[in-house]
Amino acid sequence: MRLQSIFLITLLSLLLPPALFATRPTYNEANVEKLDGTIMVQHADGSKPTALQTGSTVEKGDIINVYDQSWVIIKTHKGDRIGIKGGSVVAIDEYYIEGPDRQIRLLLQKGDLLLRTNGCGSRQSFFEVNTGNVVTSVNEVQATLGYLPAKNHLNVQYFNGKMTVIDKDIEQKFKTEYSEHNWENGKMTEEEPLPVDEMDKVNFDRFFNAEDLLQQIGNNFLLADNLLGDVLRGSEGGSSDLKQARDLYHEGWRSYNAGQFKSAKDLWKASLAVKPDYQNAQSSLRKLSEEHPELKIEESDWKYESQAQKKP
Repeated sequence: MRLQSIFLITLLSLLLPPALFATRPTYNEANVEKLDGTIMVQHADGSKPTALQTGSTVEKGDIINVYDQSWVIIKTHKGDRIGIKGGSVVAIDEYYIEGPDRQIRLLLQKGDLLLRTNGCGSRQSFFEVNTGNVVTSVNEVQATLGYLPAKNHLNVQYFNGKMTVIDKDIEQKFKTEYSEHNWENGKMTEEEPLPVDEMDKVNFDRFFNAEDLLQQIGNNFLLADNLLGDVLRGSEGGSSDLKQARDLYHEGWRSYNAGQFKSAKDLWKASLAVKPDYQNAQSSLRKLSEEHPELKIEESDWKYESQAQKKP
C-alpha cells in the first residue's frame, strides 16, 4: 500500500502543472502607483539617490524624501495604499510579504502619511508606523498621521477600520469613527477624541484619486487651482489659513491640559477668527462652555464670524 501511495504521488507530480507545487510568492518591494513632483530615494546599499517615477519600486532600507508641493502613492502586493505628502521623509524599516503574511514597518521621520490599508489576519503579520516614541499599528484602516519631530507631536485622524496607537502610558484603540487625537512627547493630549473636519475626509478620498482638493471657505466648498499641492501638502498657498487655525487650536489644547481655561478659550476663538467653520475649535469651545460656565462662553463664540466676512 505504501509503495502504491509513493507511486501515485510521483505520477501526479509528473502530470500536474508545476505551478501547483510552487512555493508561495515573496515580495520585498512595493510599487509606485502615482506621483507628482520630485521624490528622491536614498537606497539601503548607499548608492546615489534616484528620483522615483510611476512604476518604480521601493524596498526595505530605502528612505523616501518627498519635496514640497510633491506627493506619491505607494501600493503593496496586498493592495495597501500609502500616500506621502510633500515635506515628508519616510524610511522603510521592514518590508516583507509572503502568502498571508504582511510585515511592514515605516519610520515617519517628519511629515504626513495617508493610509488606506487592507486587513491581514496572519499572526506573523504587522503593519506599523513609528513616530518618535509612539507606535501606530494598523490593520484594515483609513487614517492619516502627521508628525512634527521638532515638537515631538503626532496628530492622528481616524476615519474607520482597526488601528491602535501605543505610547509610553497607554494603548489607545480607535473606536469612534471620524475622530482625532494628538500626542506630544509620547503622551496623548486629550482625554476624549476630537471630531474630524468633514473636509479632511473629503480631501483624503480625493488625494487617492489624484484629484484637486477642496478648500472650505465659509459654508461652501470651493475648488481652487492646484489645491492638491497647496492644501494637503503644506505649502504656503491655499492651506495657510487652515494651518494657522490648527496651530492655534493645538495651542488651545495645551492651555486646556495645563488648566489655563481662559487662555484655551481665547486661542480657540482666535482659531475661529482665522477659519470660522473650523469644527474642531467649535466643538472644543462648546465643551469648555459646558465644563466651565464661569467663563461665560456664549454660543456666538463657537459660531464666530470674522470681521472680514461681515458685510459692511
